[in-house]
Amino acid sequence: MKIAIDISPTKNAHSGRGIGVYTKNLLEAFSLCAKDHQFIPYTYPDAVPSDVDVVHIPYFEPFFLTLHVPKNIPTVVTVHDLIPLSNPDLFSIGIRGKLKWFVQRAKLHRASRILTDSYASQGEITRLTGISKQKIAVVYPAPHDQYFRKINPADILRIKKKYHITGNYFLYVGDVNANKNIVRLLKAFGGVSGIHATLVLVGRAFLDTHLPESQEIERTIQLLSMGSAVRRLGYVDTGDLCALYKGSTGYLQPSIAEGFGLPPLEAMASGAVVAVSGISSLKEIAGPSYTFDPYSVSDMTDAMKKMMNLSKRERTACIDKNREWASTFSWKKTVHETVSVYAAASSSDKI
Repeated sequence: MKIAIDISPTKNAHSGRGIGVYTKNLLEAFSLCAKDHQFIPYTYPDAVPSDVDVVHIPYFEPFFLTLHVPKNIPTVVTVHDLIPLSNPDLFSIGIRGKLKWFVQRAKLHRASRILTDSYASQGEITRLTGISKQKIAVVYPAPHDQYFRKINPADILRIKKKYHITGNYFLYVGDVNANKNIVRLLKAFGGVSGIHATLVLVGRAFLDTHLPESQEIERTIQLLSMGSAVRRLGYVDTGDLCALYKGSTGYLQPSIAEGFGLPPLEAMASGAVVAVSGISSLKEIAGPSYTFDPYSVSDMTDAMKKMMNLSKRERTACIDKNREWASTFSWKKTVHETVSVYAAASSSDKI
């Protein structure tokens, strides 16, 4: 097959975020695992290349008019999640947002097939758009192979020194959006900070003082008198992140809602103990990790204490199980399933 793929997320503000990472990893995996097919990159709003069998748009923005579904070419659209729409109490959409969503939703109905990252997202897409589940294929992303590499203690010490981290620390990697539940995470950490641990927050948005969410995080840190007990690192490259995952007392994903949740699997692959929210897509990918109620500060605190109090033998067993679970997700499998969706979209089988 000849597939045109929109690589806009690798060129714009999404390049370092989930959509951009997904697109970059997908392109890399195609070059390694799908050599029988030809992939032609283009960038929205440039014209879609002609003479292709299928078009893949690997992102969907409900409140921006960026979806372009060609009339005469089978098209696959990846919808990672519709979290702002399924959680209106957390996000203010506004009149303009609602109008743009109406347009984007109508365009989405014209797609031949839809890809999404989890069964949780599949259900939300059907509920919010009316599109049949039979038209929506669930294909899990995966941690990049770099996260499975062996990390020695010297690397961990070097990276901790680079970021001025001492002693035990819990780790979170991601954004600051309301669904990420960072304020409750801070409050939960307040219940364990007395035993000389640090909370390390990784992500560009933590250093963006113009964001209302980042401002609220700063106010919470000040209110709880956490000071240096919370470290905000901003962006961290993959090599350093592997060591931060591995060296942590535990990785935490406290989200109220996720379309998938790649950092927990990256942490498991790197050899970390992991605790995640037991709802949304996270319960699909939690595997042997600890789970907690994201609405309960005390439950989250208890999960941290469990990770802190693991014996060496228990920690090793937990890490081994986590790495084994993470290895069941692979980009080779993702590519194989994605290409199958392309084939379905380009066939005469219409849903």
